[in-house]
Amino acid sequence: MFMDLQSFSYADINNNTFRGDPKSLSYRPIQAKESSSGTYSGGEAKAIDLQADQWESIQNLIQAIIDNESIHLEQRRMLTTRLFVSRSGETQSWIIRRSEEQAALDTFLRQVLGL
Repeated sequence: MFMDLQSFSYADINNNTFRGDPKSLSYRPIQAKESSSGTYSGGEAKAIDLQADQWESIQNLIQAIIDNESIHLEQRRMLTTRLFVSRSGETQSWIIRRSEEQAALDTFLRQVLGL
């Protein structure tokens, strides 16, 4: 786990965006007018306060994605996700293919937000 994780941003396969820090988690859905199909909508925006154990779980899930280099890609393509992590004043990013680690983070974020 990284002790110095300050915040993260995660864009799912539909470009819905999750943002989090030790105190809060938010969800910004893509709107139909922004989607590639012109019809997909990610629903309603939502934001919650996080508990310390939820933040710890998120950090562990993010670390699993970072550690598994076999799921990192050079270019974004369909059905991939983006992960941005800020720590120690620096931001790093990864393009992630569908994987157990990616699905675990996606599922946990949605569960915590009640989506």
